[in-house]
Amino acid sequence: MATTLRGALARALAIASVFTCVADLGRAQAVQNPTAPAAAPTAKSPEASLPVVELSPFEVRAEADVGYQAANTTSGSRLNSRLRDTPAAVSAFTPEFLADIAATNLEEMLGHATNIEIDVEDANAGFNNPQGRGADGNDYQFRMRGSPAGASREFVESSIPVDLYNVERAEVASGPNSILFGLGQAGGLVSLSGKKANLHRSRATLKTMFGSWSYERYEGDYNRVLIPKKLSLRLLGLYQNNQGWRYWDFNDQARWTAAVAYQPFKNTTVHVSFEKGHMDNNLTIGWNATDQVTAWQDGGRRVFDGTAVPAGSGTARFNANNNRFTFNQQDGVVYNLRGEFQSTG
Repeated sequence: MATTLRGALARALAIASVFTCVADLGRAQAVQNPTAPAAAPTAKSPEASLPVVELSPFEVRAEADVGYQAANTTSGSRLNSRLRDTPAAVSAFTPEFLADIAATNLEEMLGHATNIEIDVEDANAGFNNPQGRGADGNDYQFRMRGSPAGASREFVESSIPVDLYNVERAEVASGPNSILFGLGQAGGLVSLSGKKANLHRSRATLKTMFGSWSYERYEGDYNRVLIPKKLSLRLLGLYQNNQGWRYWDFNDQARWTAAVAYQPFKNTTVHVSFEKGHMDNNLTIGWNATDQVTAWQDGGRRVFDGTAVPAGSGTARFNANNNRFTFNQQDGVVYNLRGEFQSTG
């Protein structure tokens, strides 16, 4: 009996050792099997294979704007900076927003800005020289945050009336930080970025607008890549014919702009633009109709100024109680010289 039990125990131990060796051999084969399939390499995204495009630190491109949202600006620091990092109140008008509001000039665009009002110089004594829309055709004067403000194009002041047919992007920078915005006034500055020639893509766009009072407007935009990534030409044209709800109220203009982009070196791009055109509009002064003929007739219809001129040399003021409207032919503006200085002697 003892012999039988001892033999059974020996056989059981032998079988257990055999199973243990088989299990270890299986694990070794699983680890050292050279035919096991390797992990598939991670597929590279198409973006990773594209060349890196470096943006100029001195230029903000409208192509980077998404809808109404603009990420960068140059108004706060003169460099291409993120709006959230700019220590100034800057409102950017993207191309899509300007297209949706159908703004064609500076006045229509600023109607959608904050803290903007027309400046008719009512702060001066006697409502002097209102130039809401000057006789010389310049843009209407406006205030920002209650103070006089101005407009510039590519950080340079221009006397040409602004039309948005050749403007890519606009930024309204509030505050007296003229050292950052350029030569500005206390209220702030409207910075306009013109449409530039594109070195990578040729395209053509036609746009028409029709409205009340015989309003018709035609715009053309043609960009041609002459040498890929080297030289391109962009032509912009405008024709507008517009009447108003009043007699003899009109605003007609025909303008065109040529822009050239040339990249001689990898890190150097030269932009040149030229604009020419013709404008024909009426004179509008922000004054209500007043009768000053009757007083002149009752006063004897004098055709000369009876005020005595001081004999001494120097300067003296005009009468501060009577209006003295004077048309300056040089700049086409009617001034009220009441209380102003004049040379004497």
